Amino acid sequence: MGHDIYANHEETEVAYLRKGAFDPTNQAIYISLGVLEEAYGGVSGNGRSLSITLEQFQMAQKLIAKACGSVYVPEEKHASVEIFEKLFGLMDDRLDTETRATFNTVREMDFLRKCITYMEAHQLKELEVAFC
Repeated sequence: MGHDIYANHEETEVAYLRKGAFDPTNQAIYISLGVLEEAYGGVSGNGRSLSITLEQFQMAQKLIAKACGSVYVPEEKHASVEIFEKLFGLMDDRLDTETRATFNTVREMDFLRKCITYMEAHQLKELEVAFC
C-alpha cells in the first residue's frame, strides 16, 4: 500500500514520487496541487491520471516551501492554501523549527522541481500525472 505518483510526457517518465500509505505527509502533494478530491484514495492514489498545469506545479512548490519555512506566499491565497495550512497546523506564521522537522517534504520538492524544469525546457503548458 502506498502512493505512487508519476509525471509523464509521451513516453518519458519525468518524475516519480512514492509516499507510504500511513506517512503523515502523504496528502501534501495532492493538497498543494489542488487535486485532493479528484485523485486521493486514502491509502493510495485513486488511479486517476490528471493534466497538471505549470501554474499548479509552481503553486504547489510555493505551498510546500511555505510549510517548510523558506518561501513567502502572497496575501491573495490560492484555493488550496487554507486546506494546506490546516493540514500542517499553520495559522499566520511559518511552523517552528521543531515542528517543521517532523514534515519531511524533500521528495515532494524534488518531484515538483523535476516537473517544472522539464515543462519549462520543453515549453509545455501541462503534464500528465498518474495518482496510483
